Amino acid sequence: MNKTFLIGLVIFSFITPAFAESFTVTGNVIESQPRYTIVTDYIPRKSCNTVQVPIYGAQNQRQTNNPVGAIVGGIAGGILGKNVGSGSGKTAATIGGAIIGSLAGNNVQANENTVGSTEIVGYRQENRCHTVQEAVTTERLTGYSIKYQAAGFIATTIKKRFHAPGDDITVIVTINAR
Repeated sequence: MNKTFLIGLVIFSFITPAFAESFTVTGNVIESQPRYTIVTDYIPRKSCNTVQVPIYGAQNQRQTNNPVGAIVGGIAGGILGKNVGSGSGKTAATIGGAIIGSLAGNNVQANENTVGSTEIVGYRQENRCHTVQEAVTTERLTGYSIKYQAAGFIATTIKKRFHAPGDDITVIVTINAR
């Protein structure tokens, strides 16, 4: 057969209107079964527990005096004073520089000799809370599977509303001709 003829035949069959006739009949419910779906919901819940929290205490301890800072500071101050002073004031500048340098060096050494230690001196109870998502799985009714008889046929449909066996149900019957 000719390809063009086949393509035309296929297109013609799709564009040709289908004749349909619909009418309503009353059917009779034979059986009704609930349909469920499983749903998981996450519900926030507060969860608390008691924990032990350490308490820290600081202790400052001075080490024994160390003359190194005063000696080094005195020497450095004396050298600086000697270079700053001139003439007869050079001796006074050297002595003054040595004294000031000795005091400053002693102060620096004293700060370095202070040892800080942090240690746990006790514990306290503390209540800590956080939110957890608890999964709750439930079955939810989604509708009913209804088996019915109408116009000599037995069929099944899904309905949101319950229909008891023996109840009447409206059925739309559609007849198509091609």
